[in-house]
Amino acid sequence: MLTVMAVSAAACASSEDVALDHAADDARTRAERGRQQLELIAGDDKDVEKKLNDGITSIDRSRVFHSSTTEQSFEIDAVYYGMGQSGSAGTYAQVSVQLCVRFKASWNGSPRVEAHDVDCPPSLPTTVPLYGTIQTTVRLKN
Repeated sequence: MLTVMAVSAAACASSEDVALDHAADDARTRAERGRQQLELIAGDDKDVEKKLNDGITSIDRSRVFHSSTTEQSFEIDAVYYGMGQSGSAGTYAQVSVQLCVRFKASWNGSPRVEAHDVDCPPSLPTTVPLYGTIQTTVRLKN
């Protein structure tokens, strides 16, 4: 009975809801790739300022809206965008989202980069090339 109800509820999801889910997944995947790139950089044998600058470059400077360093770590706040589509003909929907993430890289023996949600600043653009108008902000986890 629960299976039938779950399938029935999924079948009732609107094209816009499905597109939003796809867009959120897209943004989260891009943020995870960014975290992985930063983890490689954090493991390099460089000083913390060089790691920070390399990290910002790897993400794309236009996406970074804050950064800072300490003796053994750096933080980078960045925005990632995602787009999702669903439906066809009369039910087609396209949704674009933004996801703001704080990456904290620290190394106490081995490098580790953590990703956490951070509030998106109001200064971010509401229209982004390739994504169009951003409809909403999503988080790393639902």
